[in-house]
Amino acid sequence: TTADSIFYQSNDFVGYSHVQKLVPIIYKDKWTKNCLLFFMIVFKAKAKLMNFDYVNKFTRENALNLLIKLPVKNNIPDWEYMEKHIECLYLIEKDSISAIANHINNPLEKNISLKGWKRFHLYDNEMFDIDMGTKLDKIKMTSVNPTINFIGRANKSNGITECVDEISGLKPYEAGNLTLSLGGEYLGSCFIQPSPFYTSQNVVVLKPKWQMSFNVKMFIAIMVFKESQLYYKAFIDELNRHIKTDFSIYLPTKNDAPDWQYMEAYISYLFQQQSNTLQHLV
Repeated sequence: TTADSIFYQSNDFVGYSHVQKLVPIIYKDKWTKNCLLFFMIVFKAKAKLMNFDYVNKFTRENALNLLIKLPVKNNIPDWEYMEKHIECLYLIEKDSISAIANHINNPLEKNISLKGWKRFHLYDNEMFDIDMGTKLDKIKMTSVNPTINFIGRANKSNGITECVDEISGLKPYEAGNLTLSLGGEYLGSCFIQPSPFYTSQNVVVLKPKWQMSFNVKMFIAIMVFKESQLYYKAFIDELNRHIKTDFSIYLPTKNDAPDWQYMEAYISYLFQQQSNTLQHLV
């Protein structure tokens, strides 16, 4: 369906419906694991440039017609180049993992006490107004002079799948609001939007009822995603019928109200932790 799930399989496997396999038909003895990994990386990168999604689906026909570039030597694929390139990547990753492992062995731990946490609906007082979004189809959008982010059911880049033209008469949502994917493969993906935006089908907009800080929004977005992944199921029991009724998340409390100060401090701590980790890796 999308280009995100293209992988090299090292073991025998059985695929469910809509899963296709690619196998070499020429130079079969040359396609080592590393060469196949190289091909997979290039093929996946090219496919992702085509902006396939649940509306504009990545099909078998698309895959068969996709042209990619590979290094060549004497007019055939340069197997040695591909082999050495992947080996080089392995060495880089090995060094990175070693550095991370050394840092993990000396962590800066912060214990979390769940005492006093309670459940809140997203529509509760001091939480959010839930807007059902613009419900636009990306395939019908234009990008002649793109200025507006288009938010789809994605789990990366803040859910931004495209930058599109502003539609006359349709005001985009303001930066700082949150978006939440109600269904699909990335059910529960929740992001703070950095710029004005439109949304696709099944993406709602969470508008804070007060001037929430970035850190508080981030804390809530994390809890929304975790709750969604734990208790809801894509294509079976999605958030559509729950988001304005019984969907709730755990939050720390103070005097029976959300403890905003705790959330602010905890996310600040996580940012500092990541900064320290990066300094160890550089």
